[in-house]
Amino acid sequence: MDVLHYLVIASVLAAGAALHSAAGFGYALLSVNLLLLAGVDPYQAIPMVTVSTLVQSVAGLWHLRHEVPWRSVVPALALVTLSMPVGVWTLGRLTALDATQIRQVFGGVLLVVLAVHWFWRPRPRPRVHPLWTAAALLGGGFLGGLCGMAGPPIVLWVMAHEWSSERTRVTLWTLFLAMTPIGLLFFYGRFGPPVLEAAGLAVLFVPAVLLGTWPGIWLGNRIPKPALRRLAMALLVIIALFMLLQPLLAGQRS
Repeated sequence: MDVLHYLVIASVLAAGAALHSAAGFGYALLSVNLLLLAGVDPYQAIPMVTVSTLVQSVAGLWHLRHEVPWRSVVPALALVTLSMPVGVWTLGRLTALDATQIRQVFGGVLLVVLAVHWFWRPRPRPRVHPLWTAAALLGGGFLGGLCGMAGPPIVLWVMAHEWSSERTRVTLWTLFLAMTPIGLLFFYGRFGPPVLEAAGLAVLFVPAVLLGTWPGIWLGNRIPKPALRRLAMALLVIIALFMLLQPLLAGQRS
């Protein structure tokens, strides 16, 4: 990769951090797909984005480290871990496709994830049904292995509980932090050294993530959260549609 390519990757990771800091979601949804459009292979884009989010998870978890609800986190992590290798295996099969077809698959997954995230608002309750728990966490693990977008199903599961804001946040941070080394292990087992190279690059790009976080916080303090979420959803839908329709758009240009 040349210097321009590194700058593009840094800009994408910074943009993902800005979106997440402003709207409260969307880091992987934006960054993974923009990296694919920039020509990064999916088995490198996903570890790159996963590792680059560690800074935010570690910083948040440190302040609430004594509040981690291990009785909820450990079984949840077990379910996520159970399905993640299936997602990684599926991604391995997808790599036989050309880059445009892979982007179409990711665009379709992104569109479905956004639709679920927008239309399905679970009502918080004291106890979530075991089948819903299994579906959400197994689905999150599969999506994490397939396309690095494990967040939405897991967030919906957490939000379905009548938990305090502190417990909600610390549960998410703990799960995402624990999923990182597990996911890297599965990715390395399937795709080899390029995964470690991508993870190493992500560490170098941590300053870009921090740089993107500050304007995101600034925007989040000045624009109402509902408006930011609508803008973020609109941006992600546009990206998803572009990835799905890219062959058609390319044919029209030619």
